[in-house]
Order: sequence, then structure tokens, then C-alpha cells
Amino acid sequence: MYFKIKKAMTIINLINLLDSTFATSFKHTSRVLYGIDFENSNVLKIVDKLNELNHNVINNINTGKHVGAPITTDDVIIVLNTLQSIINHYKAMNNIDAIPSKTKLHDMVKDIRANETVNVKGLAKEVVQEVFQPVKSDKKLTKKEKFKEEVNKKSDERMLGMMKKRAK
Repeated sequence: MYFKIKKAMTIINLINLLDSTFATSFKHTSRVLYGIDFENSNVLKIVDKLNELNHNVINNINTGKHVGAPITTDDVIIVLNTLQSIINHYKAMNNIDAIPSKTKLHDMVKDIRANETVNVKGLAKEVVQEVFQPVKSDKKLTKKEKFKEEVNKKSDERMLGMMKKRAK
């Protein structure tokens, strides 16, 4: 019954998916049509409310009021599975078994994004340092090993160039 979120999606893509599906219109429709109000951003309460909304949508328990676009079971399941995947990543990232009861969605997303961002300056420093001060080996290298080292050096130089372009 539940859809599986593909493993190929990165956590940032999942956060973006949640932002686009669990938006103001979704919350407004759930409040007006199904009487489910997402009054705060507590993660555990959001999951409970989504399960309650899913129950109401499946059993067609609504207020009868008109809204622009109704919510389907698929919509609720996508939001629920996406949020659950984000929660699982957060638990694995922090090496915890359960989400603390006062965890807010925006704080959790902020922590995940901070953990996932690449420090471009630090990485560029490492590449520059390696390019200009390569590790010296005491042994003589064969022709094949020298060629491999040159290839790695050229690869590092290209990576540095790409980082410079990205920084602009």
C-alpha cells in the first residue's frame, strides 16, 4: 500500500520533495476539507497528523467544504514516506534510535543540510596543498606508477578548476 522512495534520491532531494509536497496548500486543504490542522512543526506531531489525515482520506471523512484541489491518498503517502525517510536519515546521522519529542521539522532539516554541505574552501585547500606539495615516496617508481601519479595530479588540478568555476 505504501510507495517506496527510491534509494537513488539524495537526502537533499528528499527535503526538496517534502518542501514542495507538504506546502501551504496541502496544509490548508487538510485543515479545511478534513479538519486536520498542522498547528506546529513538531516532527512527531506532524507524523501523527499525517497518519490521521491518511485515515480520513481513505475513509472519506471530510467536512464537505469546497477547496481548490483535494488531497488523495497518494499525496498523503508521498508526504508521509518522504518525512519518514528524512527522519531515518536524521536518526542515522546522529546515531540515535528515536527522535527526541521536541524536535522541530525546520531544525531537523537545518541540521541535515548543514551536515550534507561540502566545505568547498577546505576541499580546495587540500587539493592545492596536494598539488603543490605532493607526498614524496622514498622508493623509485616504475614508469607505470609515475604515469598513474601524473594522472592523479591532473585529475586534482581539474577538480580545483571546477571548484573555482563553481565558486564564481
